[in-house]
Amino acid sequence: MARPFLGTPVALAALVIASSATSAELLIRDETFDFDESEHGFHYFQPPSNAPADWSSPDDYFNGTWEIRFEIFEQATSRQSNLQVCIWVNGGNETCSSHTPVNGPGDVATSSSSPSTWWTMSGPVDFAHPENWDRLGMPLWNDEPCVVSDWSSNFCWDDRVDYFPMRIRLTVVAVSAGSTFSGWDNYILSPTVQLTAPTDGAVFAPGSTIDIEATAEAPYAAIAQVDFLHGTTLIGSDTEAPYSLAWADVTAGSHDLIARAIDTFDATAEDQITITVGNGGAGAGGAGGAGTGGTTSSSGTGGATAPATSSTDGDDGCGCRTVGRPGTWHGAVWWLLLLVWPWRRWRSTRGRSQPPR
Repeated sequence: MARPFLGTPVALAALVIASSATSAELLIRDETFDFDESEHGFHYFQPPSNAPADWSSPDDYFNGTWEIRFEIFEQATSRQSNLQVCIWVNGGNETCSSHTPVNGPGDVATSSSSPSTWWTMSGPVDFAHPENWDRLGMPLWNDEPCVVSDWSSNFCWDDRVDYFPMRIRLTVVAVSAGSTFSGWDNYILSPTVQLTAPTDGAVFAPGSTIDIEATAEAPYAAIAQVDFLHGTTLIGSDTEAPYSLAWADVTAGSHDLIARAIDTFDATAEDQITITVGNGGAGAGGAGGAGTGGTTSSSGTGGATAPATSSTDGDDGCGCRTVGRPGTWHGAVWWLLLLVWPWRRWRSTRGRSQPPR
């Protein structure tokens, strides 16, 4: 699925994690960006605004390690690239980490090294005075390696067709000397999503319109969109909270509903429920019989339970009267009348068997 174009990259402010009085981690950069020919093979960025004025003391990020993570989401081909992080200083000094090979879309690669061991040009970079830095950045190298740029005739600009356009997540964490990196789990955090309506196991009548709702959050990022799926089929998406969608004319059957949250780093999370739509189901109110309401209906035409037919003459379960049913007082009266009536008729006619004299 194509991801939403986010325009300018999403950058995070510096995050310092203190592990002791003399050690720290500094989140230098965490962004997902679209990389194309317009950047000429170099993606630049500035140090975080709340970074320390001195990167060498008391927290020594020059002799510590820089943890670097590259994740490629999209690329023109699957050709391997070599990526690195560099610092350029006003006046010409430059230092770069070693190359990190990344094998096309879907690959994640990390490196850990100390800037004190990085390649330099025109002298070392002064970490005590970052105000003299011009910028930081990520150059793109091909698999030879050769810089994929048009800044020099010695570079390999023709190879850009194998790479651009790209979509990359770059994360850089500086760890002070004497500290141990806390781990990528503290930085590469997935979003969370939960389907709040309907409830798992809910039952609906055929043809219902079902309101689907979800909540989603993304630590250190923002939710780009929430997709609603029926199995693997996309029903629709919502880009603004509260995330919801009306699913109309739902057919009978068992249906798996999925909410998929996508954040601005292209990280995803899913939540799934199962609902039932069918003649044995209830209406939108909940579980039950085949009525259109939320409770069981024995008649199948209404939401409330239909009372059984009542008769003082008895009921055989079909709702009809059973006259003279043995064991009921009405039955006894009927038998008594059947016995008495002929006798009374005989008494009333016994004296009239002959014509009057």
